[in-house]
Amino acid sequence: MSDNLDFKATDETLRKLGFKGTNEAFDAVIALLDTFISIETVSAIGAELSSEKRHHQCGRVEALIDYKAYLIDARTQAIKRNAPDVV
Repeated sequence: MSDNLDFKATDETLRKLGFKGTNEAFDAVIALLDTFISIETVSAIGAELSSEKRHHQCGRVEALIDYKAYLIDARTQAIKRNAPDVV
């Protein structure tokens, strides 16, 4: 995730992402993000793009990657928060 982002998930968001096991909706969102990252990446490396449009397209790819990383990080935080303390 980009270094300049310091966005933290709210307690409510962490509670909702703290599901046990797997969640079909969460998995579908991650799969959709992977699909769009691939589509936007292919578009970004197209030979017909001007430098300005390529720069814009790469920004779109980076935003999707950052968002996916944020969701995964928030899910990881939620799992840790809900894990029993082990001594």
